[in-house]
Amino acid sequence: MSFLKEITKNVHLEMASFEKLTINDINTLSGNSKKRIAFRQTREMRLLQDNLKTWLRKKVNLHHDFSLISATGSIKGSSPYVQAQKHRRKDKNGQYYFPRHFWSIDLKNAYQNVVLEKLVSIIVFLSKENVLDHGELLQFFKRYCFSPEGGLVVGASASPDLFNIYCESMIDRDIRKYCGARNISYTRYLDDLVFFSNDPIARDERSTVRKIVTEASFIINERKTVLRDLTKGTVSVNGVGVDIHGNIFTPRKFTASLKGLLHKVLVTKAVVPNGVINGNVQVFLQALSANSRMPNRTEQKVLKLCHQYLRQQEEIRRIAREEKNSRHVKSTTYWMRIRYENFQPF
Repeated sequence: MSFLKEITKNVHLEMASFEKLTINDINTLSGNSKKRIAFRQTREMRLLQDNLKTWLRKKVNLHHDFSLISATGSIKGSSPYVQAQKHRRKDKNGQYYFPRHFWSIDLKNAYQNVVLEKLVSIIVFLSKENVLDHGELLQFFKRYCFSPEGGLVVGASASPDLFNIYCESMIDRDIRKYCGARNISYTRYLDDLVFFSNDPIARDERSTVRKIVTEASFIINERKTVLRDLTKGTVSVNGVGVDIHGNIFTPRKFTASLKGLLHKVLVTKAVVPNGVINGNVQVFLQALSANSRMPNRTEQKVLKLCHQYLRQQEEIRRIAREEKNSRHVKSTTYWMRIRYENFQPF
């Protein structure tokens, strides 16, 4: 099956479109927020984007010369915790620690600086299909993946995957090679580049990395660039806190926010999307398990709520399976009613 036939399968292309809107993007870990221009997908556009995402991930998995080693965002099983954990090391006594010297770079308006022609060339290389028509692909990605102002569409399902693939080819591979030769660990969580080293990250080393980034047409947000010594305090890795002793922890704002969300679901039975809570619960549990210290009183309360929530979710899934097996009502509305109106929290 050709690329376009596979991507557009069961999609009514005339109904595949985006709606432009302004959103208040809040980082649940750090509590920071900012206004962003994003696009809402129609049902048909979502289906097309999901087909593209499936195709991209299949090609990446099959390609022996292309691997998203440095990417830790929008990868299955990834999270800010996973990103932090990749930098943690063991000393000669087997004790965890984080390298003393930390450096992070933020790419300003990263999606906007993805170049269409370069992305299409990378997709052609990734596909290993000589039959792909370069001009046809240009038109497809321009119509369904790029905004009229240029750059990847913010809010499109496949954009994070396309961005990871683009960055692997344009910056990740070169940065990884350069830093690896200097014992500097490197990861990228979408537009956030993170570095750790036992030795100070010298000015000329930082300049070389900056050159790699800017030559790929990305712009560095100097206001968000951080260079820090962990002996002088903790640092935040995409909202997750780390210290020199190897501890990974969630900030107070995040813990308080998670506690509030869990209270809404368990006590007031408010409708909160699963995706909003599940990821945060996992990050909290992972960070807590990574600490050598005992949880404080607030963390113990949130931990109890997390376990209560997970038990509730398991019971909801059990009820859903039983109802499905008995071939009763299967509508989405029914399942939402079961969950938020009839189900009593533990």
